[in-house]
Amino acid sequence: MPSDLIIRAMRAPADYAAVADLLTRCGDTVTAEDLAGQDAAMPPHGALSTDDEGRVVGHDRVRYVCPGDGGLVGYAVAWRAPWTPAGVVDGDRCRPDWLFLALHDEAPHDEAPHDERVVGVCQLRATDDPHTACNDYTAVARSWRGHGIARALKLHAAGQAARSGIQHLRTEVEASNGPMLAVNDRLGYRRGRGHHRMVRTCGRDAG
Repeated sequence: MPSDLIIRAMRAPADYAAVADLLTRCGDTVTAEDLAGQDAAMPPHGALSTDDEGRVVGHDRVRYVCPGDGGLVGYAVAWRAPWTPAGVVDGDRCRPDWLFLALHDEAPHDEAPHDERVVGVCQLRATDDPHTACNDYTAVARSWRGHGIARALKLHAAGQAARSGIQHLRTEVEASNGPMLAVNDRLGYRRGRGHHRMVRTCGRDAG
């Protein structure tokens, strides 16, 4: 990666549009309004402290972005929810050696060539079972899909997990994401029981 990249704290609401554009390019359909709505539903300030045993409790969230030519090239978020067990933060289950990137050094179409960029990412996360990990996230830039990048990332991640003593991998995929379902099927994942996402409108008119 270029050595002159700068990582800074996300600025809300100024960065909403750029973050939404980056997340959408990575596979999620996100708008600036979505991000604003999420922030509006959260406390404006974190509240972290320690309990009588010195373990971190409370809630907070940090977000960082990496600006590049024409927009953002990176976004990271870490949080601790109010219900998270004492002494645990979101990052406790993520390991640096379980984050995998696919890079290219020749840009497609009208992008500048010979500029190494991230075109895919895959992340594993630990679980309560020391022998089981979760393939928490896999994404490939839209212009690079269809070249086997997601499969290669998942295979590499599985190999690294096995070398770390992991015996089982789990993953979750949206039912509408046919290409990723096909990738997981070919890699030998077995479909288990699913869950339903249920949404209720809260307000005076809600029944």
